[in-house]
Amino acid sequence: MIRLGYTNPFESLSIILILFQALFYTLLSYITIRKHQRKIQQFSSNTEGINLNWLEYIILVILAVNIIYVVYNLFYDPKSLNFFINAVFLFVIYCVGYYSLKQKEIYPLEEKQREELISIQDDSDSVDVKRKLMPNEELERIKTQLENIMETQKPYLDSELNLIKLAEMVSVSTHHLSYVINTGCQKNFFQYVNEFRVEHAQQLLKDSESKLSILGIAYESGFNSKTSFNTTFKKVTGQTPSEFKK
Repeated sequence: MIRLGYTNPFESLSIILILFQALFYTLLSYITIRKHQRKIQQFSSNTEGINLNWLEYIILVILAVNIIYVVYNLFYDPKSLNFFINAVFLFVIYCVGYYSLKQKEIYPLEEKQREELISIQDDSDSVDVKRKLMPNEELERIKTQLENIMETQKPYLDSELNLIKLAEMVSVSTHHLSYVINTGCQKNFFQYVNEFRVEHAQQLLKDSESKLSILGIAYESGFNSKTSFNTTFKKVTGQTPSEFKK
């Protein structure tokens, strides 16, 4: 006769503890990835490829497998699931290895520049983030200079634009530029740059004589993929590029 589930209360308790442990570490991992995704928006204008979305999916798969494992152990025959569990975890290990090898370097910078960006990100998480780095007059001066450069030189058309490149163009430190964008414009670097890109894309979409496709307009506006273009465009305008063009 096949025994379904565990009759020993201590065995059942241990299985439930496994579920709580899985939930705790899944939540912790998810929060860490979300924190990383917010941080990279402080210095990168294109986060695709460095936002670690693939890790989110793997974490959710592991959570689902743990829930199935617990349910089967409590109410069904636990042995019937052994092959499935092993196969799924083997697949997860393969995916982690595959995507790790494909993963772009998140900070493709010199050591000094990397440390500077990390310190800016740490400042953004600090309770003292609102401390004043410069007088209001200086903030407005840099903000005006930044806006002039964005309008005349259009650095946002460079899909690889980051905080360091833009700071060099404005001739200020990355800390000061980040402060001006965050405090003076009430946006992070990613939002600030991509709003210019969306505005440029809108002009191209309005051009009835343009022969560019939606993907072509995305590349011409500084986006590096159609997915990121559609997502950002809809977030800024409330419409997809195709809807806007009609």
